[in-house]
Amino acid sequence: MLSSRAEEISGGTREASYRVNSRRDHSFEVLSSSKADPPIPDATAIILNWSRPQNVVLIASVLCRSSLDGIIAEVFVWNNNPNATLSLHAFQETGCPSGKIRIFNSPENLYFQARFLACSQVRTPFCFIQDDDYVIRPEIIKSMHAFYTVTPNKRSIHLLPPHEHSLSRLRTVQHSHTKVVTTFAWLGHGTFVAKSSVSEFLKRLHFLQLPEDELRMADNYFTILRAQLPEIWLDQGIELAGGEPFTVGEEGHIRNTNALRYLDSLLDVESELFDRHENGLCYYQRPTRAPFRLSSNVVETNIYILSGIKHDVTDMSEMLSTGAQNRKIVGDERLNIHSSAPLSYAVDGVPHSAFLSAEYAKDGDYVSVDMLQATERHWRTVEMAWLVDGGTEGILRSCEYSQSIDGIQWTPIANPVVCHMVDSDTIASGHSPVTINIAVPTTLSECSIVVQDSNMSYTSRYFRATFRDQGERTVHEKWRIHEVWLRGVRVEG
Repeated sequence: MLSSRAEEISGGTREASYRVNSRRDHSFEVLSSSKADPPIPDATAIILNWSRPQNVVLIASVLCRSSLDGIIAEVFVWNNNPNATLSLHAFQETGCPSGKIRIFNSPENLYFQARFLACSQVRTPFCFIQDDDYVIRPEIIKSMHAFYTVTPNKRSIHLLPPHEHSLSRLRTVQHSHTKVVTTFAWLGHGTFVAKSSVSEFLKRLHFLQLPEDELRMADNYFTILRAQLPEIWLDQGIELAGGEPFTVGEEGHIRNTNALRYLDSLLDVESELFDRHENGLCYYQRPTRAPFRLSSNVVETNIYILSGIKHDVTDMSEMLSTGAQNRKIVGDERLNIHSSAPLSYAVDGVPHSAFLSAEYAKDGDYVSVDMLQATERHWRTVEMAWLVDGGTEGILRSCEYSQSIDGIQWTPIANPVVCHMVDSDTIASGHSPVTINIAVPTTLSECSIVVQDSNMSYTSRYFRATFRDQGERTVHEKWRIHEVWLRGVRVEG
């Protein structure tokens, strides 16, 4: 029963094509990162338990799947409930090999402080942290690990649902004098972080001599006191039964305010320890990212739904008031678009959901797919494929296409975009993991462009479509992307 539930959660495949009766597309396969795992698994998964042990067992069964064997060395279950002892017997049906589950039954409830204490004790250099009311698919964990390990500036990666993602963006601030930046992001939806970062954070808490009740709510302090903007990705998680976090609402605001006050005090005595960003504007305009739900890739865009917002402050304690001001600037309509049609809906494997832009496509808008490694040479042909509405088909025909191995130097792709009409009624939506709040057009277009073939002497990691203003012939349409993915045909033999 448990294994079938885990399979239901972590199973599923992405379509290579949504065209019916197309012989040409039967040979295509969906591309997914096959980045080699480290020689030794280098991450420990940490789960807190309070009152949902059945969830913890299910989560452990997903974390112990063979696809994560090369990444997850151990599953560390920290039981915060002193009145309900956990034992290895409860995990017998998870499929976890002997020695992979580690349980600590805490004599008291340390709340969120426990996850940081657990991470500081692990034997691996990295931690994957999550709450007991969320399941993250193995493909997404692999994407987080791959992105983290190949990115020079290693910042914690936080998966956030759309409403939390927008709050983190709206509350991102930069101190106008010191140029130090900070924001707030939860950890419980899935966070990949270095053990060294957690150890540094605990030292900072010790230096501040926080009272015990504040230490226990350490989630409210981590990203703020780190003062190093994290990677925040729109999530593809699966919510399990559970209530609200302990520190939402007014209590959460109070703790965030305290954290900002502590950060101001740290800036007074050791500001040299924090990152500075002289060109704050460019830093805030980092792209929005989301992991693919059914393959290990990441989609990225600079289409800013939350644009025109303020970030400079003279005192870090202004973060919450600045976030409230930014919310008014952005407005409810844009926030609703961000929540009901986020970027993650373009890569969730559900063709009836979609990412929508708030404005017409403008020159320089781009959408790219990160393979997280260079494509392998056993692909005879690689295509960037899209499922879009008629308006976005026009946008794609006005795009320039390029590829890159490093995300800095780009090589143009001169091949044409080919589109075919798809009747949306013929597209099986299957079991949708998302709530679809938008009407689906009667017809959609499946568009594709050859981005790599066997005649090329190089391979690439990134593939990008960039909209170009055509003057009087410019397409005045908003982006509506139901799916974007990479597919390929293998070399025969």
